[in-house]
Amino acid sequence: MPRLTCRLLLVSVLFSSVGMSSAPLEAQAPCQECRIELRPETRIGASDDPFGLASGDGGRVAIADDGSVWVSPMLAPHTLAKYDAAGNLAHFVDRKGRGPGEYQYILGIAISGQGQLAVMSSDRLSEHELSAGAYLQSKAIPIQGMDFLPLANSSVVVNGSSYLSDRAGYTLHLVDPSGEITHSFGYVTRGVELDPEGTTLVLAPAPEDAFWAARVNQYRLDKWSPEGAHIRTIKREVDWFEPWDRWVSPADGTPPSRIAGAWEDGAGNLWVLHVVADEDHDPDTYVHIRSDEIQGPVDPAFDTIIEVLDANTGQLLASRRFPTRMQGFMNGRVIGFDLAADGGQQLVIYRPEIVRDP
Repeated sequence: MPRLTCRLLLVSVLFSSVGMSSAPLEAQAPCQECRIELRPETRIGASDDPFGLASGDGGRVAIADDGSVWVSPMLAPHTLAKYDAAGNLAHFVDRKGRGPGEYQYILGIAISGQGQLAVMSSDRLSEHELSAGAYLQSKAIPIQGMDFLPLANSSVVVNGSSYLSDRAGYTLHLVDPSGEITHSFGYVTRGVELDPEGTTLVLAPAPEDAFWAARVNQYRLDKWSPEGAHIRTIKREVDWFEPWDRWVSPADGTPPSRIAGAWEDGAGNLWVLHVVADEDHDPDTYVHIRSDEIQGPVDPAFDTIIEVLDANTGQLLASRRFPTRMQGFMNGRVIGFDLAADGGQQLVIYRPEIVRDP
């Protein structure tokens, strides 16, 4: 059997396409003695939370090495809140505006390779001090960003569309510390009309500053070097994930599967998180559920499937379906949601591992 070790998990995922590719892998039987376990580590969100920032609304999340969690919620996308590893609110940053260190809408947050809180908002990258959120600096980038991934070498990979004519059509851009684009690569869209699912990528880190990218609408992941060179493609064909080009609302039919997160650990395992339709989903029943029973990401229409693949061959090592919707991976943890005892939503940080049955 291929190597398989218990490992932590991490960040988000996605796609880009160049000439180099591989044949799709058919569904394989996973290790019968192995199972994926998620152990709750931190719960954020309580009735006495004065800002309601950790209500599990599917906002932006970044997790530091000490277990503290930064959140930028969808309901207040110009704010940042820090919670300690026990889930207690520690710091709150509210800087609504258009000046340096101010935000109208935060698109993403992450921990930089230099140990700062990195923030992306439209065409600007900013940094805040990690312990309390003090603003440090920002730089404009010629990209309408959708997701980003800081690298240890101080560069940043950005998924988005560039304003520059010689960069137009590429979906991935390597940005240096000054804000200049040094490389543009990935899925070329020049002269092609694409729906948002065709260009929206979530980026996933790999060892040695390499990274994975995958489109949300097909089970395909491409690995890239920090210089933008294509390393390999992994594709899988499974009956629960058909490629698609149009999103279907749970009220209108069965929503398609999508990749929501991925991470290559240090042992050569590639973890992939998929949000899929609940096995018993019925759109006719769903539309009659009271709106107060659908708690944002805690939505009965969705399950999550996590798979672990060999990062070199794509062979399936372990797979498990969870009867709830999860958001993705960050810094060795899975980001998920749950309902608190008082009925409100909680953001739950899980520590994932592979367990071998005796």
